[in-house]
Order: sequence, then structure tokens, then C-alpha cells
Amino acid sequence: MTYQVMYNQNDQMVTFTGCMRPQTQEELLEVNKTLAMAAEKAMGMLYLNFNRLEFINNMAFHEVMKHIGLIINAKPKLTIKIIISSVIPWSEKKMTWIKQFYDRISIEQYDNNFYPGQEVIENDHFIPVLRTQTKIIWAQEKKLLAEHGLKKGMSVADICCGVGDFISLVYQEFNPSQIIGIDHSKPNLNYARRIAEDNGLSDKLKYHYGDAGNLFFIRDNEFDFVTCRLSLQIFDKPELILKELHRICKPGGKIYLTNETYSKTLGYPQSEIISRTYEEASKMFKFLGMDLEFGPKMNSYLQDAHLKDIRIDPMMITTDSTSREDFKVVVESWRDYICNDLAIANKKDETYRKELTQGFNSHIRAIESKRGFASWPIWVASGTKS
Repeated sequence: MTYQVMYNQNDQMVTFTGCMRPQTQEELLEVNKTLAMAAEKAMGMLYLNFNRLEFINNMAFHEVMKHIGLIINAKPKLTIKIIISSVIPWSEKKMTWIKQFYDRISIEQYDNNFYPGQEVIENDHFIPVLRTQTKIIWAQEKKLLAEHGLKKGMSVADICCGVGDFISLVYQEFNPSQIIGIDHSKPNLNYARRIAEDNGLSDKLKYHYGDAGNLFFIRDNEFDFVTCRLSLQIFDKPELILKELHRICKPGGKIYLTNETYSKTLGYPQSEIISRTYEEASKMFKFLGMDLEFGPKMNSYLQDAHLKDIRIDPMMITTDSTSREDFKVVVESWRDYICNDLAIANKKDETYRKELTQGFNSHIRAIESKRGFASWPIWVASGTKS
């Protein structure tokens, strides 16, 4: 992939995209020309946006930094904001270097906190939750995937892939011609890559670090089947992600989503305390910008994305449809995560956390009891790109 550099005069922004791997100065003439034009036209604040750049080598970096210095010296009333992303791991360290020489330069890492719940989702404490959930969902989901259009030999992209269990199972069940997973959580991806390597699948299962709302390294119309599971519900702007899912999906291809109605997770006996526990948990997620009641809203979002053949199906996980022991492990992972990481992020006191813990323990007892019953409601949706 080559790079592009464009100047938008209305926004006073120079945007870099693609991979900047020049071997000669001549390959950077377009950069020099664009930066000179931007400096001539801009007033006040000039933005240099690198958040869609996948790679930049040292030659390109030093050339860009040189021109930033020239602009600052030539335009004493101009300030520059450099926008970077964590996709290029060393970008913050290198870009920040130039600040020590010029006080009219500022650095912004746009995806440092690009959705409100990022801090409590993108850590290794969340890995047990993801792993146990996939285990009890898969038996039902593999049937629904086929009903929603996934066939052997398709090219598949799983956006917000988590720890990679899903794409590993899809690979084994559907033998896709190509399959990739993309996530913004480094702990998740490190875990996924390690498991793929341990299972001898590292050459088959490709994982990429990226922002689901800005999949700059994936071409338009590239995949037959694009999935995003239990993820739109954690973002405060799900429509931006859905727009990217639509872009990378081939015409005639499928976009496949799953989301929950978490507050409707039920159990018996002690139904009231169990219901109250999940209602409280859903409120805490909402406080951090997440909507774990998103499931029924998918039809509206898919309609707005101009998809056709929209289909919505329930996927009810119950003590009758899965192993009680596995379901118990899932709820234990929820309890440990929600009563600690999530409750602390919501600034809940010890008394509140103890009551919440008791509610999850009641649900666990309902699952363990032969006379008990428990359920977890998930909704599956898909639509076809015209």
C-alpha cells in the first residue's frame, strides 16, 4: 500500500493515509508540496492528521518533522496540532520529540480514549469474560451463522474480535478462504495471537490492531461476511462502526451483528434479586457510555445503513440450552469483573459491591440447582449490502 497526503482547506487539515515507506527523497515530493501549500493557506491552527497512517519509516518521519520546523519558523502566528493514533506504537514518543523545540506544537492521540468505557474494557481482566461467553454461545451461534448466510470458502472479517476464540471456531467450522480479526485491545490481541500460535494456526488466523470506527488498512468491498459481535453495545457511537462494516463488506455480502438485552438476564429462584442485579449492572455500563440493551435496536441501525434482507433472531442462552457448569463459569466471570472493575469505575462503595456480589451469587445458585433456571438474552441480526 502506498501513502496519500491531502489538504482540506475548510478544516485546515493535512491528512496522511496508507504506508509511508519511501526509499528516496523524490518519493516525498508530494508531502513537501502539500505541507508548503497548507502552510501558505492556513491561519491560526494547522492540523496534521496521522491517525489513518499504518506505517511511517525514518526517512519519511524526519522529512515531515523538518517541514514542520520550517512551517513554524516561517509562520510565527501559526500553531500546529499533530493528531496521532496508537496504531503506530512509537508515534507518541517520536512525535512528542519535536515539542521540546517548538512551543506552538501540540500532540493529540485521538484513540487514547475514543469511547467512554475503553479503560474498563481494554484490559486483561476482561479476557476471562470473553473466553467463557464464547464457549456457551457457540453451539447455538454456529447454526445461526449458517442461517444468516455464512458459507464455506467465504472471506470473513471479525471486527472487535476480542481474544479470537470466535474466528478460530469459524475457521474450523466454515473453512473460510480468508479470515482476519481486528481489535483495539492490546491484551486481547496478545492473547489471541498466543493461542493461535499454540494451536498451530498463526499462519491462518490473522489479527490486526485497529479502531473499529476507522479501518483504514482494509479496502472497500473486501469481505463476503463481516461480523461484529457483542460490540456495538460498548461504543457510544455505534453508527460510525456500522458505517465501516458496510464499507469493507462486498456488495451482496452480509453484515452480521450480535448484541444483548443484559438487564433482562433472569433466574429462579430469587428472581427479584437476580433481576435487580442485572438492571444495576446495565446502569453501570450505561454510566460509562455503553448500552447493553442494544439488541432490539439493531433493526433500526441496519435500516439506517440501507441494508436489505434484514433478519433478527433471538439467541437465548439458558440452563436447558447449555452446560450448567459452563453457564456458572460465565456468571462468575461477570461477577468478578462487574463487582470490581466496573463498580470501581462507577465509584460504587463497598456496601453496594457486596449487595451486587450477592445478586450474582444468587444467579449462580439458580444455575447450580436442578430445580432452578437461568437465561441470558442475546439478539442476532444481519443484512445484505446492496
